[in-house]
Amino acid sequence: ANLQKVDLQWANLQEADLTGANLQKANLEGAQLRGANLQKANLEGAQLQGATLECAILEGANLQEADFTGANLQKADLQEAQIQGANLQGANLQEANLQGAKLQGAQLQEAQLQGAILQETDFQGADLSGTDLSGADLTRADLKGANLLEAKLQGAILQEAHLEGSNLRGL
Repeated sequence: ANLQKVDLQWANLQEADLTGANLQKANLEGAQLRGANLQKANLEGAQLQGATLECAILEGANLQEADFTGANLQKADLQEAQIQGANLQGANLQEANLQGAKLQGAQLQEAQLQGAILQETDFQGADLSGTDLSGADLTRADLKGANLLEAKLQGAILQEAHLEGSNLRGL
């Protein structure tokens, strides 16, 4: 489906099958997408502020430059998603699966990533300041040049993680 630049603000799309849909630059602010299938969907530049994507499937989706400020992505499947340059400030990603996702240059300030699966996730140059990564699995994650200022890492697994050039002050 081609839903490019469509205004779906506050729409109820729970459990919807949007596999491979083109939602580039769509307005999904406050939308209900709980349990929706957005596998391999194109949401580049989409507006998803305050949207509910709890348990949504976003595996392999293009989320580059999308705005997820304050969105609920708890237990969402974001494996291998392209999330470069996205804004995830204050987003809830608790227990989400971001294994192998690309988040270079993403804004994750104050995001909640407790218990998240972040194995082999690429956070190069991302801003994770004030982010709660308690209990998260960052095995082999790439955090080169990432800002982890005052991030919470209690119980996090950082086995074989790359932290070269990262800001680790206030941990």
